[in-house]
Amino acid sequence: MNGTSSTPTGTIHRLGGGLLLLLALVASVAAGLAAFAGTAAVSAAIPVLATVGLIVLAAATLLAQPGLRLLGFRQPWRAGLGVAALLFIVVSGLTLMTIFRPIPTTPAGAAPAGVKFWDLAMGSRVAYVEAPATGDREETPIVFLHGGPGTAGEGIPAIGKTLTGDGFDVYAYHQLGAGRSTRLDDVTGYTVAR
Repeated sequence: MNGTSSTPTGTIHRLGGGLLLLLALVASVAAGLAAFAGTAAVSAAIPVLATVGLIVLAAATLLAQPGLRLLGFRQPWRAGLGVAALLFIVVSGLTLMTIFRPIPTTPAGAAPAGVKFWDLAMGSRVAYVEAPATGDREETPIVFLHGGPGTAGEGIPAIGKTLTGDGFDVYAYHQLGAGRSTRLDDVTGYTVAR
């Protein structure tokens, strides 16, 4: 780094360089997120999404070079690579601590009365609750889709009584790996096809 200047011009350069560096970091994170989202449109593989996002984020931090030059770095490209590496490490660490951290689970107690299980040929076990129609029976049942891991509640939602009275058989289930439905030992088994 060059010697710091105490002139007004030197101060303006440092302020401008700091601002450009900050804008480059924000642009890098935005570019990484955009790359992550764009890749998600064609691939659901988390490692692919994360890798593309992090590569774009790291490459985009090279935008920091003008700011580093104004801050007095003699080799801004080398400092830019250092900024890229540091940002890559920070974002990777935050990603590992948040997105890739396993969701804690609590063991389920005994199943309440009315919970039934459907054993699938692929080795999974799906928990569900059924409420038969009480009115003039309709041919098509109503199936409530489980909201996903961590969604509270068991049984038929409150509107189910109205639907059974209107002649619909009503079902509510826990999706694979959530609630009382079994989890796979190997998480790579959770695919769209499955």
